[in-house]
Amino acid sequence: MTNTNTTVINNNTSIEFNKKLKYSQLGVESIANFIRAITATEEMPTFIDDKSCDFILNFKKYEVKQEKKSFYTNNIVFEYSNYNKISGVLATQSDIWVHIFAVNENENEVWYIAFFNTTELKKELLESNFKKVTGGDDNASKMFLVPINYVFKMSSLLTILQIPKILLNKYITTV
Repeated sequence: MTNTNTTVINNNTSIEFNKKLKYSQLGVESIANFIRAITATEEMPTFIDDKSCDFILNFKKYEVKQEKKSFYTNNIVFEYSNYNKISGVLATQSDIWVHIFAVNENENEVWYIAFFNTTELKKELLESNFKKVTGGDDNASKMFLVPINYVFKMSSLLTILQIPKILLNKYITTV
């Protein structure tokens, strides 16, 4: 059985993929609305159906990623290849890369939203000595592994916001 979004190995794989897709779409919509609120713009985001970016707002293209394991690993990842095809940070045509992640600070879950200049981020990752790891579905994704303490020092970082979990749960869809 084949789905236009994925090859279905079994029904459980298809169900899991659809859950991840819906979760991802909710996160993108939440971030778009969050950016609208903090920039006080009345413009509505335009959501993009191709792989060039997630949405356009205020003449800027945005790509949004949510980190699920950072709280436990103290790292974030930037995917650059999937099934041996360029993907993620190296494939996006976005101007701004938005990365949502949690940090373990004294056993407390602290959430951040980092905004990167995508062009500078790509350059920084490619010129870095960050460890490269595999993971994701079927271990088919290749990713740069970046320690969270380094994220705060990255030259491509435009701004980073610490978000109280209560606000995050109310306004931004996460894990």
